[in-house]
Amino acid sequence: MIKMINGLLYGIKYFLLILSFAFGSYIILYMYQRLNKSLVDSIYIALPFVILFILFAINMLANQKRVTSNLFYNLTCCLVFCVILFIEYRALFDTNMIANSKLGYNINFNYFADNINAIKVMIVGLILGDLLFMLPNSDDKKA
Repeated sequence: MIKMINGLLYGIKYFLLILSFAFGSYIILYMYQRLNKSLVDSIYIALPFVILFILFAINMLANQKRVTSNLFYNLTCCLVFCVILFIEYRALFDTNMIANSKLGYNINFNYFADNINAIKVMIVGLILGDLLFMLPNSDDKKA
């Protein structure tokens, strides 16, 4: 049962990563267009997502069981991506926010900008967790 749940979460985390990156990129693209800022500045927001995707690809291609079969890490990844998607959903579709209705952009850029740092902290936490699981430990030498 645990292997089945872990396999399900392992597959879902890739889907949620791509979905959260796509919605985040959409919001950032319109936010930077509205502010007349260069898209080069948005690299610092997208870079943690790209690094995490590269680490996920390395884990999948190298078949690193310590990372891919870790139920807690897969569950944490899914929860983090769900929180990020919830933030992006509220920024895009929540019509009860005052800034969303007053500004007329149909995207609440203020809400999203307030949460960008929290999103980056969560993604960096996943990156650090992934890197720590990739390190060899004394159990690997015994097997």
